[in-house]
Amino acid sequence: MKNAKTLTEGPLAKQILLVSLPLALSNLLQVLFNMSDVAVVGRFAGSTALGAVGSTSIFVTLFTGFLIGLSNGINVLVARFYGAKHPGDVKKTVHSALIISFIAGVILLFVGLLGSPALLELLNTKPDLLPGAVLYLRVYFLGMPALALYNFGNAVFSAIGDTKKPLVYLSIAGALNIGLNLFFVIVCQLNVMGVALASAISQCVSAALILRALTRGDTEKISHEATVSYKDLNADGAIHAAVVTPDYRSAYPLSMVLVDEQTGAEISGRAPMGRRFFFRITNRGDIPLFVNVLDIASDGSLYDCLPIDAGGTMLHLLVPGNSTVDFRQYPMEFSEPAGTDLLVLTAYDRPFDLRRVAEALGMNRPADASPDGVGIFRMPLEVTNP
Repeated sequence: MKNAKTLTEGPLAKQILLVSLPLALSNLLQVLFNMSDVAVVGRFAGSTALGAVGSTSIFVTLFTGFLIGLSNGINVLVARFYGAKHPGDVKKTVHSALIISFIAGVILLFVGLLGSPALLELLNTKPDLLPGAVLYLRVYFLGMPALALYNFGNAVFSAIGDTKKPLVYLSIAGALNIGLNLFFVIVCQLNVMGVALASAISQCVSAALILRALTRGDTEKISHEATVSYKDLNADGAIHAAVVTPDYRSAYPLSMVLVDEQTGAEISGRAPMGRRFFFRITNRGDIPLFVNVLDIASDGSLYDCLPIDAGGTMLHLLVPGNSTVDFRQYPMEFSEPAGTDLLVLTAYDRPFDLRRVAEALGMNRPADASPDGVGIFRMPLEVTNP
């Protein structure tokens, strides 16, 4: 992403400040929504309205903190898979987190609508303040689903290093909240209900802005267009390649199968043209491994099947512990010419230049190559006509 910040480049103290300061301000602004309500009713609506809104502050802070805590968990999961370059897992996590966040917001909505009197009575709220406080909570909590969705979006953006965008959206909503507070209280004379309604509307605006940013693709896109020919590879120094034994086991404890996208069946030895497949790769070892797959066609053309960056670096990480990843987001389809293709699974314990591996394969290095070299898993595959 163009504006994303990471903690792996540049001075550490500066990067921490650039990432964490907007995030802290975003969390602070959410709590200040209620404080702006208190300030407006205290100045323009009288002492009773001030007491009613002020008596709800503890519950507003409590449930806002709950949603922030939920978003922190989402942030950890998204950041984990994003940093590991597992876009499929990122997608699943984001979709699941969106549903969970919305459900949490709806639950809090019903807590506010149905439980406000009981909650306020637990705090021994004065009888003359109770009707106004109940009204404020019930209207304010209409915005809880939106607040939950905003925190979800904030978690996703901060997970990929962009903490400024959520802060901008919340600042817009905060300014709108103050303006609506003054309009509803001074012009419309709605007092307690007015400030609560202003907060709910502002929360909906912040949620709409951040969801719009997510759905418009402001998060990083990973290109799938990574097809090259053998003659295009320009290696500047060979990487040792540990060529596998005849039973196709690599120097690392990995396994790979090709899966039919339509049927879900694992393909063994034969793949018809015109059908779409994806790779299922398992890391059975005890260290993380970076992997990619090369397809050497029968005419000698070479294609990298998983995306690489502009420098040819491979960044698809498999965590250890018998973990399996389905690379559904990178389907492949075989085309002419028919014949025997060679699928080559490459693995290393850190990112490496795939072009050097291609050169090493062309040099036919022996099996006794350096033990710290790239592990190679070869799988011959007959490509047939439909």
